Amino acid sequence: DVGAVLELEGPADLEIMNPTRCRLNSGKLLTTVRTDFKGFVVETPNAILTDQGTSFCISVQPDGESEMHVLDGCVDVEDRTSGIEKTVLGKSGVRLSRGKIVESHDIEQGSAVKPLLPTAENRVVHLTTSMGSGADYWVQRDDLRPGSEMVSSLPMLLVKWSTPDHAKYDRKAVMKFDLSSISSKAISNASLHLNATPSGLGFASLTIDSSFAVYGITDDSADSLPADSGWKVAPASAESGGSVDTRSAKLLGRFDIPQGVQEGSYSIQSPELVDYLSQDQNQIATMILVCETQSVKAASLVFGFAASNNSTHSPPTLRLELSK
Repeated sequence: DVGAVLELEGPADLEIMNPTRCRLNSGKLLTTVRTDFKGFVVETPNAILTDQGTSFCISVQPDGESEMHVLDGCVDVEDRTSGIEKTVLGKSGVRLSRGKIVESHDIEQGSAVKPLLPTAENRVVHLTTSMGSGADYWVQRDDLRPGSEMVSSLPMLLVKWSTPDHAKYDRKAVMKFDLSSISSKAISNASLHLNATPSGLGFASLTIDSSFAVYGITDDSADSLPADSGWKVAPASAESGGSVDTRSAKLLGRFDIPQGVQEGSYSIQSPELVDYLSQDQNQIATMILVCETQSVKAASLVFGFAASNNSTHSPPTLRLELSK
């Protein structure tokens, strides 16, 4: 919708994070953005490329090293490791490796020095809560039912740990992933990706830096609970709005959202996540998202994350690397 055209060449792994941002994990990508729009971002494992109204191509090796050439216009390049920034003009390029940005002017030779070859050792699979038997919903302490018109009509998952005198507004999200299309024993690496989106509820200016936790439900019987179960019978239900019952849940990872921020892409990646998915027995993985930071003021922000019925942002997504 913003006028960016992406041409992807396989084998490749591309994540669409939001309408103005994507991440190329490996492969080749040609990006063309109309001249009246600036700010489209292509991330790579070791760099952030911000388009300034142009056309550029980039190749990313499986080990994360990359090479970028600007065909027209200019691109701002930032190395993730060193923080070094450089503006690259048309007809020139750079190589990004080990915290360095090295000029590379020979576009004909570029990307052919170290050709991209298919790697059969691993393959990448993306599973979302909208696939197969997957699902997502949120529950509120005052027992507002997930199946109600208000809840089902919102294209997002709501999460909040309210002030003590407003505890009835506590919210947490439930995410279910269908693993039946893969062999859980073959998972070598895994990450969970969430897209924060403004909920329109509460004030971001009243919200402090907040930490979030993702738990995996270890009680397989909870995988079959209906979406309208409510707060008290939701998987691993706990009295505190910022926690779950760890007797039937395992901590998989945490991430933070700074004060005042309402949108962006967040993820967790951990050995605990790989272990949790690999030990799954019934091909359904249920996860709980809670806010571990309690609000200090009433009317503070209710955090929103894109759900499976969101037409703008990607729903909760598992990125899995499967060994051969």
